[in-house]
Amino acid sequence: MNFTRSLIVLSLFASPVIAAPALADGGGPFPKALAFSTLITTPLQIEGMTGDNKGNLYVPSRNAGAGNPCPVWRVSVQRPALVVVGFVPAPGATAPCVPLGLALDRAGRLYVTEGDRIYRLAPDAATQPLAGVFASGVPGANGVAFDPDGNLWVSDGTTGQGRVWRIDASGTPTEMFRIQPIANEVNLDAGGV
Repeated sequence: MNFTRSLIVLSLFASPVIAAPALADGGGPFPKALAFSTLITTPLQIEGMTGDNKGNLYVPSRNAGAGNPCPVWRVSVQRPALVVVGFVPAPGATAPCVPLGLALDRAGRLYVTEGDRIYRLAPDAATQPLAGVFASGVPGANGVAFDPDGNLWVSDGTTGQGRVWRIDASGTPTEMFRIQPIANEVNLDAGGV
């Protein structure tokens, strides 16, 4: 951890009160009037989304049918349209693909989680590449994010074990720590986790 990050962390711990910023309408921590609108609809289920610095969103579809690859779409915020920029392969001939999280690296490549694998592709509307495996052996892979050093961090969001992995540039995953599951009454059939 560098000096600047250490100073920020220490100042947060030393602060007796962290006040929420006042908003322009003076309504406290939340604006009084929120409005939502649909940017675009998709023909398949989606989960996970990331954006680039050009005003585009990227989202993988889910369940394109057993054995069929799932399209990854690019959507311009200014001119919404579904543009296929690549595909995530299905895990087998009889199983559908069910990608979850995705993130862009500094070079503009997409990393998409699917099962226990992280796929990578360079999004391209002209060639629509099939993603290749970047890393495997990451069961329950869900959320993904890059750190300043270019390592990919992956959460285990589907097994309830709370694992968090760091994957280096060569695609080697290392389990770094576990987050203790929280018991609840919502899903008692699954052990209440």
